[in-house]
Amino acid sequence: MKQNFLRIALGCALMCVLCVSVAIGQTVTGSITGVVTDTSGAVIPGATVTAHDVNTGVDTPTTTNAAGVYHIENLPMDPYTVAVSSAGFKTTKVPQFSLEALQAATFNVKLAVGGSATTVSVNAAAPILDAQDYTISSTFTANTITNFPLNGLDFSALTLYVPGATSTYGTTGTTNYGRDTYYSDSINLNGNRAQANNYTLEGIDMNETFNNEIGYSPAPEALGEVTVLTANSPADFGNVNGAGVVSVLKSGTNHFHGSAYGYVQDYRFNANSWQNDNQTPVVAKNPFSQDQFGGTLGGPILHNKLFFFVDYLASRHHVGGESYTSLLTAKMRTGDFSEVLAADGPVNGQLYDPLNNNQPYAGDQGVPINNPVMQFLLAHPSLYPEPNAAPGDGIAENNYQGKSRTYSANNQGDIKIEYDKSDRDKITGFYSMGTAYNGTTPLLAISFSGPNLYPDHLGGVTWVHTFSPALVNKATAGFTRVVWAQNYNVDSTGLFGDKGNSVVGITFPDQTIPGYSSQNMGLFAGGNNDQGGGLIDNTWTYNDALGWEHGKHYFSIGFSALRYQNNYPTANNDGYLGSLGYTGQFTENSATGTGGYGPADFVLGRVYSAAATLAAVNVGQRQWRTGFYFTDDYKMTPTLTIHYGFRYEIDQPWWEQNNKTGNVNTTTGQLLYVH
Repeated sequence: MKQNFLRIALGCALMCVLCVSVAIGQTVTGSITGVVTDTSGAVIPGATVTAHDVNTGVDTPTTTNAAGVYHIENLPMDPYTVAVSSAGFKTTKVPQFSLEALQAATFNVKLAVGGSATTVSVNAAAPILDAQDYTISSTFTANTITNFPLNGLDFSALTLYVPGATSTYGTTGTTNYGRDTYYSDSINLNGNRAQANNYTLEGIDMNETFNNEIGYSPAPEALGEVTVLTANSPADFGNVNGAGVVSVLKSGTNHFHGSAYGYVQDYRFNANSWQNDNQTPVVAKNPFSQDQFGGTLGGPILHNKLFFFVDYLASRHHVGGESYTSLLTAKMRTGDFSEVLAADGPVNGQLYDPLNNNQPYAGDQGVPINNPVMQFLLAHPSLYPEPNAAPGDGIAENNYQGKSRTYSANNQGDIKIEYDKSDRDKITGFYSMGTAYNGTTPLLAISFSGPNLYPDHLGGVTWVHTFSPALVNKATAGFTRVVWAQNYNVDSTGLFGDKGNSVVGITFPDQTIPGYSSQNMGLFAGGNNDQGGGLIDNTWTYNDALGWEHGKHYFSIGFSALRYQNNYPTANNDGYLGSLGYTGQFTENSATGTGGYGPADFVLGRVYSAAATLAAVNVGQRQWRTGFYFTDDYKMTPTLTIHYGFRYEIDQPWWEQNNKTGNVNTTTGQLLYVH
């Protein structure tokens, strides 16, 4: 879990900067600010400043205040032009420039006396100097992202190129082609742990908070921009100590635009390995394929008013090859274990019946087939075939081989809608989802191996309302759900279902899991104890930010809150179907401790141990993380801005919703519950 903390940072000095830890990303837009003066340097109040979005045609106007200062906040990242006009002055236009997320572009404009019908265009846009931006960050634009060679189309690999970033897994860590299920997909920034990073999409939490991993990996082709905050983050960011990875989806424009792409990796394109080529006989190439394909589409629903963007990415990964397992031999299936006697000798290889005065089985033959599971397997040779390979130990080790396959796949997509209702209201919403899964096609169906499921969903809505040119509010709300469902049994044969134990003759109360209990005796006889588990991780995001321009001051007042819900079952160590153990104790000489063979005990049906997790307790961990902040950008002169402020965070201790988490005071013996 992320480390709890309560921090206050307060400063007020020349160019004072609030330095807080990153990452609850609230702001995923940019802003334009500056001072409007005449040619003598006198400020011009009431001048009209209009930011024109070149892609969407949307105009965002404001007016300068009594100090000649203007602010245009919450602008989507797009190319813009700026026009400044006032009665008695010529209209001045700033040519096109690109605005990035979290960027404050400063344009101080001087107006010349003349008619407003006369337009003066600046020959070149002034350099976009973030005079108010003290944040250390790196930004990857859509063009940069598209041209990066990202193995597996893993957007997280971008963060490796940020100063101060490294990975303990080298270049192999950030190569996920579906869904991140391990912290190797996160970088270590400035010496912090990989789990200390925070990821957001469109200002909404994008984390799996139980293991502190990336909850959703957007397709690189869908991203308009990725900004990595590394130090001196703005006051509207908080929560953890590592990198703040702020991702923004592309947007629709007044013109339809889209893309289609595909990437293929296949063993047929590769040469065989040196090691395989130098085997006798030559070992064939191990088959694998990795295919990724998708597309994007964006455009207008209503010109200059309503826009959409959608994308889809499919990922498919397969690895084939030979697998091995160890089965009871043809002789063992008749009660003949003479192969054990021949391999291990008369001392260790001799089998006895300790329930009959340790009488030896002559030649290790004539062992009764009493186990109903063995009887079932003998009656169904299609489920339990005979060995087809030479045993590695001279008895039964790896005596069966066949084709097997591991696989993983994901289908994911995003949709984003922008609605510019009026100059006063802008609403943006998005929804993202994925259906990642992986697993193994088993060598034999009676191992009941099932896929691991990792679906995820997240979405959010942002509403920007302009009360006046000096007062703007931005409210954001969102929800993220990340699910893990792992190691649950699947009956691909259709013969067992949730009656599997009764089918093979095992008494088991109230079975609800497909398959039958695992048979543990050194050789494979089917069954799976079903150690299924997982989690459902829910996160609610609430943010509100108010911007107030007053004279030379621009006040930012905000609130952020995260509501965490971690839902998971307690440990399932023995499995919901459990296992039956056969150790050889019931075919050894109880007087001397010699002999004995687990598979012989299995054939006899003499169980040494039985264990099962009949039920798990569902745990519901809960927590609120809230933060309040206030900042002031005081524009002392057109070229000097003083920034000061504070952020205060309350990190509530985790608690269990039904008081099922606690501890024991060893001194008093009192039970202490987390409320």
